[in-house]
Amino acid sequence: MSAWTPGPWVFDGEVAVKSAPLTKAISYTTADGTTHHGETGLVALVYACAPDGDFKTGTVDANARLIAAAPDLYASVRELREAVAAAMRVVADLDTMHLLGASAEARQQRFADELKIAGVANGFGKRADDLLARINGSAVTS
Repeated sequence: MSAWTPGPWVFDGEVAVKSAPLTKAISYTTADGTTHHGETGLVALVYACAPDGDFKTGTVDANARLIAAAPDLYASVRELREAVAAAMRVVADLDTMHLLGASAEARQQRFADELKIAGVANGFGKRADDLLARINGSAVTS
């Protein structure tokens, strides 16, 4: 597998998704014929058309937010996979002697321990909510 462009990726508010770590300058021309010279960090140019062929600015913004979130989405999916695996280990252990009849607190602690072993950091839900808000163009939760 090839490595992708390093993140974070950000939408410039027009049509470009860029990566701050990239410094190579390039030139490109957008659909409206405007040529941009000396741009750095270009990852993607984003366009969107409706079925009737009309250019839709809101769709470009939505597509760009989704593309810009790609590195964070990848990291979240990896973390979610580890969290599910940790939960499955706890579920598989529920009938063993050390969890048989254990309190809810003991089971929760076991799950927290498994998450820590799996490398899933505290606050995963908040990070996922913030990422979804960023993709949706909503305010980040506090």
